[in-house]
Amino acid sequence: SRARRAGGAADPALDFTVLVSVYEIYRGAVHDLLHGRQRLDVRDDAKGRTWVAGLQVRACPAEEDVAAVIREAQATRATAATAANAESSRSHAVLQIRVCGPEDAARALSDGGGGGGFPGGGGGFSLFNVGT
Repeated sequence: SRARRAGGAADPALDFTVLVSVYEIYRGAVHDLLHGRQRLDVRDDAKGRTWVAGLQVRACPAEEDVAAVIREAQATRATAATAANAESSRSHAVLQIRVCGPEDAARALSDGGGGGGFPGGGGGFSLFNVGT
């Protein structure tokens, strides 16, 4: 996406991409909710940063795309009946959203989007959902 200057002209200095990934922690294991609940490994790099190896990353050019990714992930989460609910997620979901430049986005999306998580550039945040 490109931000626009007053008058409607695109500003190439403000070229950015929104990247999204979603994983769950279920029974002590990490699963990619955008790649068929594939089991993933959590690793630390040489700088002490933690990342999820092989995590699927999707580019979302519009807010509708982010909503579609969230719906897909929600449908993939592990569920089971509990005494309190007929269907409980029984897992913890983590939604990660990052805004970055085109080069960092291309690196994150390499290997079909399973490049191990987000690039170092840009800014982002994670939302954590405890199963109910």
